[in-house]
Amino acid sequence: MSHGKQFTLFSHKRGPNGWKVALVLEELGLTYESVYLDFQKSEQKAPEFIKYNPNGRIPALIDHSNSDFIVWESNAIMQYIVDKYDKEHKLSIAPGTDEYYTQLQWLYFQASGQGPYFGQAGWFTFYHPEKVPSAIERYKNEIKRVFGVLESVLSTREWLVDGRLTVADLSLVPWNHLTTPHLEDVDFEKEFPATAKWHNKLLKRPAVEKVPSETVPSIVQPALKIMEFFRSLVRPAAARDGAGAAGAEGPMGLAYETAALSRSSPTMRELQPMSAEHARAWVRFWKAKGFIA
Repeated sequence: MSHGKQFTLFSHKRGPNGWKVALVLEELGLTYESVYLDFQKSEQKAPEFIKYNPNGRIPALIDHSNSDFIVWESNAIMQYIVDKYDKEHKLSIAPGTDEYYTQLQWLYFQASGQGPYFGQAGWFTFYHPEKVPSAIERYKNEIKRVFGVLESVLSTREWLVDGRLTVADLSLVPWNHLTTPHLEDVDFEKEFPATAKWHNKLLKRPAVEKVPSETVPSIVQPALKIMEFFRSLVRPAAARDGAGAAGAEGPMGLAYETAALSRSSPTMRELQPMSAEHARAWVRFWKAKGFIA
């Protein structure tokens, strides 16, 4: 399974918690094989995976250099990696110091605050079968609150801990990146300038650029594959077969027909499922960034 690599990482192509672990492995130059589970087939609940993680969630890590020791829960995995393999503390803080506990503080904040709230915002906005406006509002307000916490700290320092990059910073990258395109009423760079500067600096790191290159969508080049798909798909509503048929209206009177074209588009098949609301959020983001008119 490891093909001679030190670790096997069970992950998901659109799963930010798996990306967190991969970022740390890349930063430390540790070798690993990613095994991407298919959630549509419930592979994360299959006996073959449950034997590694009884909670039936990703990520999980097997350390082949340590008698195939298994760790699950993303931030526990990150802590395991740096405790065991970052002896020079290139990416972590030495245990027993005050800064070490500050590092833990941010890892716990990410696991208990950022991840759950950002994830629930995404669920109720894009995937929940019924629209629950109060839930969407609650979790989007929590996103703003989390960004506010980061802003209050990053406005006074360059990094979260000890004046340098640590696992604390890396742990927050994936969820931040997945969330910022969907904040309709928030100008991330204007309202949270210090956080945006820190976040954009993290995105330029080679490890952060590399990790999602094998996932969809990319974490560094936001939704280029999705954009490629929608550019081929967006067309005047009047040009559609059976004008007036059901379809989500896009910017400038254009419509996208995700259901019909996903069957013929390898890119879209790779990205399914995507709701119309999710698609509209990406289009709003591209327009704001000037990617499309």
